[in-house]
Parts: sequence; structure tokens; C-alpha cells
Amino acid sequence: MSIILRPATVEDIEEVAAVWHDAWHDGHGELVSPPWRRLRDRENFRMRAPGLIPNMILAYDEEAQAICGFVVPEEDQIEDLFVAAPYRGTGTAARLLRAGEEKLAAAGVALAQLECTQRNDRAQRFYEKMGWRVARAGTQEVDTPEGRQSLDIWVMEKALPRSG
Repeated sequence: MSIILRPATVEDIEEVAAVWHDAWHDGHGELVSPPWRRLRDRENFRMRAPGLIPNMILAYDEEAQAICGFVVPEEDQIEDLFVAAPYRGTGTAARLLRAGEEKLAAAGVALAQLECTQRNDRAQRFYEKMGWRVARAGTQEVDTPEGRQSLDIWVMEKALPRSG
């Protein structure tokens, strides 16, 4: 496996949306309400992906010529981190998270945040192993055709080293 990290481009949107859709449903599918799950179809991710591209860092498998994951560091937080199932446990998520943290630190962020869905134990364990700590509980909400849906989350924080 030859995985490189690189900035995302608009040409990556379709593949990013596919990875995002599949990884989101793997990690969140059983944790969100059925209306929220139905809202998050492949087209929903395809429509939302362009807004993330400017800040996105991709993990790209050169041998398979495939995107295997991505991280989106934005403002003072890791907005999104998703890895395709075949690449979980390979160190790809850790590389992406470190790259996102480095980008935030280079922008002067001293205390970074991310949101982790409560009961997504695999993700929470990973973040804690990477030095993140639960700061407080929160709620994420989304409007669906069937009404507003909410999800309990953990807001996690990590002090970043000074860049430079």
C-alpha cells in the first residue's frame, strides 16, 4: 500500500462523496434516527462535498488509484475525518488526523475541537488514543422532511503545539 496525503481538488468530488457516504453510514448509521439516515443518501454527500474541498486533505492510495480517506481542518476544528473501510487499522486515520492538527497549528490554533457522536465508541477510542479529550456534551441537529432530528455528541478538545 502506497498512501500519500494531498490537497483535494474539484476532480475528487465524486469519489470523496462515495467514501464519505459509506464511512458515515458505517460509523453513524445505527446511531442516528431513520429520517436522518434517509436524508444522508449518496446525492446528499455529493452536494455537500464541494464546500469542504478547499480545506480537505486526502489520503490517496497510489497503487489502487483510490481515495481512501480525508480530513477537513477548518477554523479551530477538525470538521470531518472519514476513512474507507478497507483502510481502517492501517494508520491512515492517524496520518490524516495529524495532518489536520498540523494545519490548524500552523494557522495559530492553540486549542482544537472536534465533534464525536456519542455511542460511536470506536471513533471516541481512536480520538482519545490520539490525545483528544471529551470537553463537554453537545447536540447536533438537522432538518429532515420528517422534522428536526437531534443527535447527542461529545465535543472533544486537544491542545496543539505551537507551529514554527
